[in-house]
Amino acid sequence: MQSPQAQPPAPGFQTKPNRAVVATFALFVVLGPWVLPWGSFGWQLLAMPIFLILGILANAMGLFGAGDAKFIAAAAPFFWAADARLVGLIFMANLLAAYLAHRMAKHTALRALAPDWASWDAGAKFPMGLPLATSLMIYLASASL
Repeated sequence: MQSPQAQPPAPGFQTKPNRAVVATFALFVVLGPWVLPWGSFGWQLLAMPIFLILGILANAMGLFGAGDAKFIAAAAPFFWAADARLVGLIFMANLLAAYLAHRMAKHTALRALAPDWASWDAGAKFPMGLPLATSLMIYLASASL
């Protein structure tokens, strides 16, 4: 009996599901009025369309994927502008850790856990969903302290 050949990845193999992006933004819309003063909530909400436009432009320039742009826009209202330096540091640390872990796993036996994962052979492209999401989680956790 022949072993089945590996199937090519489905279209959108490294996409962020729209439902996850919508859920991220909806969480802010639902909880924001309860935890923020009304004026602050409105200004924070304004960050979403601004970052969506910036993300579309960055995607058009090939800086990152459309899914990353959508997620950044959905998460933008959670971040205070005054914390931009902290957010940058958190994201850079997460990006570096995720990139190194991804590249190391690619060349170890860990690759066998997901042998057909498209990111293994994507060249310079890197799946940024994990560092983006963990950056949001770490920022929110640190803000709650």
